[in-house]
Amino acid sequence: MAYPSNSTNESQELGTGLSQIINSQDIDLGLNMVDIEGSMISTFADRVNDDSVTSLSQDLFSDSTIGQEVLSGSKNLTGKTPSVEELLVPGVLFTVALSGDQSGSSAGWVYSDKLKKLFVKHEGTCAFTVKVECDSNSPMTSWYVRVMLVFTLPEFNHIPIQRCHNHRAQDAPECANISMHIIRCQNRRTQYIGCDGGAPFEKRCAVRVELEDNCATLALQFMCQNSCFKPAKLTGIVFTLEDTYGNVCGRRTIPIKICTNYRRDKLNEENSLRSGNMPSKSLDRNRPHKRNHNAATVGTSQAAVASFGKGRMKRERVSIEPCRISLTLPSPRMAKRVFEAAIGMISNAVLRAVSEQDKATLMTYIQTIREERSSTLDGCSQDSEIL
Repeated sequence: MAYPSNSTNESQELGTGLSQIINSQDIDLGLNMVDIEGSMISTFADRVNDDSVTSLSQDLFSDSTIGQEVLSGSKNLTGKTPSVEELLVPGVLFTVALSGDQSGSSAGWVYSDKLKKLFVKHEGTCAFTVKVECDSNSPMTSWYVRVMLVFTLPEFNHIPIQRCHNHRAQDAPECANISMHIIRCQNRRTQYIGCDGGAPFEKRCAVRVELEDNCATLALQFMCQNSCFKPAKLTGIVFTLEDTYGNVCGRRTIPIKICTNYRRDKLNEENSLRSGNMPSKSLDRNRPHKRNHNAATVGTSQAAVASFGKGRMKRERVSIEPCRISLTLPSPRMAKRVFEAAIGMISNAVLRAVSEQDKATLMTYIQTIREERSSTLDGCSQDSEIL
C-alpha cells in the first residue's frame, strides 16, 4: 500500500502501528520500507494472521493486497477479448469432462469423437464435470469456473454472442433479469455475470461458479440456437479457471452446436468430413460469410454445381429448424407478397429435399402459411399503392 510522502499524520499513524508490531512478543515480523516514486510502500516478510494484528485492524490497511499470490503463467483478461485457445498454467491441472449417458433418445446431447464437437438440443441440458488439481508449490486459493459462449473464428472473437429476441420472449417472467443469458446453470453456487452486448471478457454474459473441494458438476442449459447467431455460426463453449483475484489459471474450449435435430446434424457433419467436404478453419476465414451458414452443406453445394438435375437433387440436404416470427407490415398488399415469398422459398426446399419425411414436413409449413395468409388478409383491401 502506498502512502503519500507529504502526509505527516499518516506517517505518524503508520509509525505507531509498526511500533506496536515490532514490540509485540507474540509475533515476529520483518518489515521493509521501500521508496518508489515518492511513495512509501510497506511490505511484511511474513504473513500476519488476522487475529494477531488487532491493533492495526482495517483502518491503516484497508486497501492492502498483502498476501496476494499470483501463479506464474496466469493471465488477467480484464478489458481484453475472450480467447478460445487452450491455456495451461504450470502447477495447475484443469480438466473438463462430459458426464452422463448420451445414448438415450431423450439425452438432449451427443458428442462426436470424429469432429471433437458437442451437439446439443435447444433448451437441452448437458452436465460437465470440472476439476482442479494443484501441486504442493501452488498457493492456496478458492477456485472459480467461468463459462461463456464465444465465436471460434478469430475474426469474430471480439463480437459478443447475443440471444435472439424470439427466444427471449419465451422466458418466464421470473427469468427477466437473466433473459440475455444463453447459458443457464443449475448449480446452487451459480452467479450470472456480464451485461447484454458486453464485449470485453469481464462484461461478456457468462455463468461463474465457485468450486467446492476443487471439483463441481455443472448442469448447463442452452437457451438459443446457432442459427440465431450473427454474424457467424461456428461457436465454442469456453471454460476458464480463475483464482480469487480473477486471474485466469486455465482454459478449456469445446466446439458446440445448439440446434433442433442434434443427432441429424452430427451425422451430416461427420458424413461431410468423411467425403472430404468439411471446410477447414483457414477456408472458413477466406470464404464469404454466407457460404458458412451450415457446416454440413458447405462444399456439398459446390460439388453439385458440376452436376445437373437428378444428381444435384441427391446431394442437397434440407435443414429444418422451426422459427416463429411476428410482423406488422404497412399494407395488406405487402403482407400478401411476404406470404407468397415464404411459400415460394419452402416450395423450392421441397424440390431439393431427399427424404420423403422432410418433404412432408415442409408441406405442413406451406399449408400453415396458406391458412395464416387466408385468415390475415380475409376482408382486407390489397389495392394499396405501397409496394
